[in-house]
Amino acid sequence: MKLGGEMKKILYIVNCGFLPDEKGIINKINQEKWSFEKAGYEVKIYNINKSDLFFNELEVINKGRIKKTFKVVNNIMEFVQREKPDFIYIRDILYYFNLYPRLSKIAPVFVEIQTNILEEFKLYNKKRYFVENYFKRSYFKNISAFICITKEIYKNESQYNKKQGFILGNGIDVSEIEFVPLKKENNKINLIFIGSHQLPWHGVERLLDSFLKAENKDKFQLHIVGYENILGEEHEDIKFYGFIKDKKSMEEVFARCDIGIGTMSLYKKNMNEAAPLKTRHYLAKGLPVVIGYEDVDIDDQLPFVLRVANDSSLLDFKSIERFYQGTKELRLDKTITEYALNNISWEKKVKKLSEFMEGFEVLQ
Repeated sequence: MKLGGEMKKILYIVNCGFLPDEKGIINKINQEKWSFEKAGYEVKIYNINKSDLFFNELEVINKGRIKKTFKVVNNIMEFVQREKPDFIYIRDILYYFNLYPRLSKIAPVFVEIQTNILEEFKLYNKKRYFVENYFKRSYFKNISAFICITKEIYKNESQYNKKQGFILGNGIDVSEIEFVPLKKENNKINLIFIGSHQLPWHGVERLLDSFLKAENKDKFQLHIVGYENILGEEHEDIKFYGFIKDKKSMEEVFARCDIGIGTMSLYKKNMNEAAPLKTRHYLAKGLPVVIGYEDVDIDDQLPFVLRVANDSSLLDFKSIERFYQGTKELRLDKTITEYALNNISWEKKVKKLSEFMEGFEVLQ
């Protein structure tokens, strides 16, 4: 709080909201905003681009898509100078070179980093990769600190800029931590996988290939969310749902399933650590999880977590079958949901983050 009881203000700058599968990102921004507000801050969102999807979810400031970089920077600066925030929080918007030094003279600037951006662009955007690789994140030299979802990402960023860092693994809204009772529709072991066709490291190909080659595949049924049928033919034990928009339909799928499958091919962008939102949603709904990475919040020694190799090897469906046998009872009660409530809520995470941010002053 400021002197006299006035709330401190956070300006949150983002650039997202065009694609339906960005809904999870928008929900995350929403939860961070609300959690900062619960911690006693006023929060305003500035979105660089116009997006009906985004604006339906959040009250934001900017409603015009501006393509030229200098106009983006000038519009942001005009708004920042008018609002006079105490802190500026940015979801990594990349190379606006003259933005960060100007912002840093107004308030401490914190940049949230989601991924190893160079490795990610190397996979699907060669032009952006060469630009980023050339500048080596030099435009961040004026910020106060990095907020990274994993220790691995912070280690990568700190090789370019020696800044302090805070590890903020993805969380979940307490109101969404709601156990979904199992409603078996068959005698199969039902696996749910949520992903995006634009993100190859999610690993749907690895999952499907492993399933089709598994000796015990007749004991399983896959429920694939976020993809239309990518096999080219129908398979009675592989259900594709495409993008599911509403919560009720999504929970109907959760209710049919015994286990949630997390990210399976993180190695494709040369990473080993992650904190995927989907894994947290599985846990919140009461599902055991299979993960192919090291999670910053979820100990793989927990009885409802099975960690597999982070490589291109086939998944061992016999091990998954044994995992299912050992977690059936945990799926039926609220043990896993209680873990999510106590360990990965946004409210607890953002409170610790706000305490970290309070230690910074404007750079001169």
